[in-house]
Amino acid sequence: MVSPDPGVTAFLSFLLILPGKYTVTLIPGDGIGNEVADSVKEIFESVKVPVQWEQYDVSGETTGGDDLFQQAMESLKRNKVGLKGASPISSSYFSNC
Repeated sequence: MVSPDPGVTAFLSFLLILPGKYTVTLIPGDGIGNEVADSVKEIFESVKVPVQWEQYDVSGETTGGDDLFQQAMESLKRNKVGLKGASPISSSYFSNC
C-alpha cells in the first residue's frame, strides 16, 4: 500500500476544516502531469473537498507563451493557493505569489 504524500494530506486536511468553497489554481505540468492532475481532481471530488479548480496548462511544451504564464500567475496571486505538477518551469517563478 502506498502512503499518501504528507503535503497532500496536510492540504486536504486544511481544506476540509474550513467552511466554504475554495478556488485553487492547478498547473498540471508536463509528462504524466495531466493524468496526475485528473486523479487529484477525482480524489478531491470523491472525498468532497470544497474546491473549484482554475486550470492553466503552462508547461515547457506549450506554445501559450508569456500570456498563459501571466494568467496562471494572476490566478495564483488571486487564489493564494495552487498545485503545480512537474515541469521545466521552476517553482521559484511561482514563489513570489
